[in-house]
Amino acid sequence: MESHLKLLLVGILIFVVGIVIAIFLTIYQFEDPSDAAVETLVYTSYGSKQVDLDKGDWQMWVGGSWWGTPSVMIHDSSGSVIWTSSDSGSTETINDNVKIGDFEIPRDGTYNVTVDSAGTYYITEPISIGGIFGSICGGMVIALIGGIIGLIGLIKLLGAKKQRPAPATYPPGQYPPPQYQQPPPPGQYPPQQYPPQQPPSGQPPPGQPPVHPPPP
Repeated sequence: MESHLKLLLVGILIFVVGIVIAIFLTIYQFEDPSDAAVETLVYTSYGSKQVDLDKGDWQMWVGGSWWGTPSVMIHDSSGSVIWTSSDSGSTETINDNVKIGDFEIPRDGTYNVTVDSAGTYYITEPISIGGIFGSICGGMVIALIGGIIGLIGLIKLLGAKKQRPAPATYPPGQYPPPQYQQPPPPGQYPPQQYPPQQPPSGQPPPGQPPVHPPPP
């Protein structure tokens, strides 16, 4: 029964750890793009601004609700187009911030960001909603495994309690009958060991002739 109780406690512990992981990832990985922004660009109308970006993968977000996707274009210092919003795929939304797209910067340097609509634009490192949900699902899977282990331990614990016989109860003043040992069946009695008998004084042992004393 002690092993079943340990199994139940281990399952509960794993379940709690999985739930804590899922909650932690939900709170801390769902980072708002406005908080994660490396560069924040505010446009009052159509225009272009310069930003310094390192080589690597980046994302462009725009704050506020949009019915469509604003047009954004990035040029390097020589005027070559590095990326346009028309190159991006489907958009994502986090807290009313719309992702315009992902882009790659080939080298460290200064780049021009041109937009066709007023608004606040955020350049962030990649924020993957799919990765966030994947991490949360990982925590939920851990919790599920812990719940299954705990349930198995609980079932075994209850089963062990049911299999244990309950002690007999008697009314006050009555006691259980004494336990007597049953005699063996007839013919199965163990042989009795008797001590050897000594002949009377002056008599020879059995099987020997009597010894008469010599005449006077």
